[in-house]
Order: sequence, then C-alpha cells, then structure tokens
Amino acid sequence: MTAEIAILNKSAVVLAADSAGTIDLGFRTQIDNSTDKLFMLSKKDPVAIMIYQNLSFVGVPFETIIKMYRKKLSNTRFNTLKEYCDDFLKFLIFNFKGNEEDQKLDIIAKSRKQIKEIYDYNLLSLENFTSVKRFLEEGGELTDGIFEPNFFEYKIDKQIENIKNNISDSSKNFPNDLFVEIRQKHRQTIRGVISTLKQELSHESFFNETHEDKLIDLACLSLLESYSGVVISGFGKNDIFPSLVSTTLYSIYNDKLYKIENQSFNITEENNAGIIPFAQKDMVETFLNGVSKDFLKEIEEFIENKIKGYSQIMNSSFETSEGNEKTIEKLNYLKQKIEDSFSTYSKDFFDSYNELIYNGIESHIGPILLDIINLPKNEMAVLAESLIHLISLKRKFSLNQDETVGGNIDVAIISKGDGFIWANRKHYFNAELNPHYIKNYGN
Repeated sequence: MTAEIAILNKSAVVLAADSAGTIDLGFRTQIDNSTDKLFMLSKKDPVAIMIYQNLSFVGVPFETIIKMYRKKLSNTRFNTLKEYCDDFLKFLIFNFKGNEEDQKLDIIAKSRKQIKEIYDYNLLSLENFTSVKRFLEEGGELTDGIFEPNFFEYKIDKQIENIKNNISDSSKNFPNDLFVEIRQKHRQTIRGVISTLKQELSHESFFNETHEDKLIDLACLSLLESYSGVVISGFGKNDIFPSLVSTTLYSIYNDKLYKIENQSFNITEENNAGIIPFAQKDMVETFLNGVSKDFLKEIEEFIENKIKGYSQIMNSSFETSEGNEKTIEKLNYLKQKIEDSFSTYSKDFFDSYNELIYNGIESHIGPILLDIINLPKNEMAVLAESLIHLISLKRKFSLNQDETVGGNIDVAIISKGDGFIWANRKHYFNAELNPHYIKNYGN
C-alpha cells in the first residue's frame, strides 16, 4: 500500500508520495521503503504522474512504462491535461496489449488460482474453526461434516463479498458495468477452468451446478482485484489553472483497457483550492473533516441498532394469541402504527443527523481550504509532506496495522511558470558520480 496526496490552488499543484511498497513473496510479504511512485510525465509541459497500489501493469514496472512514454512524447505537447491522460492510456493499449493467447493464459491462471485457493485453504482446512463456528451461529447446518454443500456456498459468498469490498475501495463504487462486461467475455474460458479442476479434485459437493455461477463470479472478480491507481496532474499547454485526473487501471483483455475514471478535479474561479488524498486516506480525511469516517459509521450503526431495539421491545409487548379476534386485531393495528412511527422517526432523525454532520465538516474544512487558496508553493509542499508523515506515524504506532507507509517522501511542485520542480526527492545514486545521467536526462 501507499499514501499519496495532491494539494491544488490557482498557482500550483503539489504532489507527495511515500516510498513504501509491499512485495508479495508467496509465503510472506515484505515492505520495501525505496520505491518510486512520483514522476515527471512530460519534459515540455508541467505534468506529473503518481502511481499507487500495484506499481506494475501487465507485468511491466510503471517506472519503465512512464519513461518509455516520456521518450515517445519527445517534443509533442497537448493543449489540456485531459489530452495528456487520454494519450497515456492509448499508449498503454498500443504497447502493452499482448496477444490473445497470453491474455487467455493470464485469465486461466488467475481464475484457477482464485478457485483453487478457496477450495484448498478457505474450505477444506479443519483449522479454520472460526469460520465454521460463525457459519453455525448464522444458522448453517453441517449434516455431512465440513463438506456440506451449503457451507461451500456460504464461504464462496463471503469471499465474493470481501473482494467486492476491496475493489470498491479503489473507486467510489463497485464497477458493476465493468464486472458484467468481463463476465460476458470470459465466462466460457472460466467454465473450462472449473471443468478441469472438477476432474482433478473430484469433489461433487463443491463443483455442482449451484456453485458454478458463483465460482465464475469469483474468478471474474479476481481479474478486477489487482489494480493500479494512476494520478495525472498539472497543466496542458493552454491550461491557465492546474487540474487532476485519477484513474483505476485493471488490465488489458482483447485489446480493451479495463479502467474507471474515479475523479476529475479542475481549479476554476469558483473552485479554487483542493486537498485530495489517495490510497490510505483515513488520517488525511480525519484532519480535513475533524472526525474519523469510521467513528461516524460506528455512531450511525449504534443509533440505528438502538432505535430498532426499542421498536422491537415495544412490538413484543403487543404480541399475544389470547383474547378475542377483535382484541388481537386492535393489538396488531397498534403494533403496525408503532412500526410506522419508528420508521418515520428514524428517517427524520438520520436526515437531521446527516445535515448536522455535513455542516460540522463544512465548518471545519472551509477555513483550511481558504488558507490553501493563498498558500505559497513552498508551504503547500510542507503541508503535503506533513500529511504523509501523519499517516506514516499512525501506521508506525498502530499495533494492529502493518507499517505500509514509510520511507522518504518525494514531493514535487508543478506550476505554470516554473514547471516541474522537486522539493524532495530520494536518489539511489550520487549525482556527482554520474554526470552522464544529468547530461542524458537533459537531452
């Protein structure tokens, strides 16, 4: 994981990124605190690019891709930042689409891995007692031991739910249209994977017709689970104010780039400042809003459960099978009136609650944005670096979280007049010992 941030006003945009990268070694993960995530995209216009989550695309490091694109651009310029974004995505499709056979093999490998993984580890492990216990607590029955078919379905549903939640974190909402398209295009290939595994593993209660569609869903979701966040920001040739475009990239299949444009932010006369976090956003959002989103969610769930509880207590006092028909009818009428009243009250309460929270957040974030409107470029850089440090400290001293933000913080200031300027930048070499690098880079 990573932490990145963009701060914009009319004069400049400042981008900052940490250097931590997670390496999956199969049997364990390792944190590397020397990865590069922030780059200059064009030598002719002040345009920068940041990468988060997966730092490779179709197996090629983004650092290599970006430097290939920058060389390809040469003296080419575009009028707007949006045109730079569109051209970069076209470059990916043209140069990294691969061939159909390789793409099919990739789909087979990912599908097989996902299905076999849930079969081997999530379903067959007798050590996974917690999942079995939860399944039983939720009303499941193990009439045929751990291989009961409805237990498989329960676990598949849980895995689908987990992956959907992970994917939703990469964009504002789950990309359902994209999922449907991928499913239509690749379901026959995945069905073939299931058929092969069915013969190899010989377990009918897992590979039955009821589960097949869900296993196809699971495999298609695995194609969306590995994604890269790409943030491009700065000025096109004719742009007066800076702008930013954030896109989630998944992969290229059948010459189509699967992507979602998450956010487009333009500085204008009316919209003249912004702070936008990427990847691990929680601490920055708490700083901006004055309260943690997770805490607000817990409060909402607590209040909602209390209202439901009171409603159920009131209703239970009217439940009876004794008395004549007319009495029971009146009690049922009163019970329904109470349910309707609680429902109306609950809606009115949460409307007022949400308005209160919205106004509170606006009153907190408003002064911060007003300050950023006139903040000098060097102080914008200090603020951006400080916010990344804040996230890093939170991860460092949280016992229940991995230290997935850390290392040096790269900070770039991009302005119309001065272009792309490094405020902080790590190097893996001594520039004085490598004059040829400076000479080649300047050509």
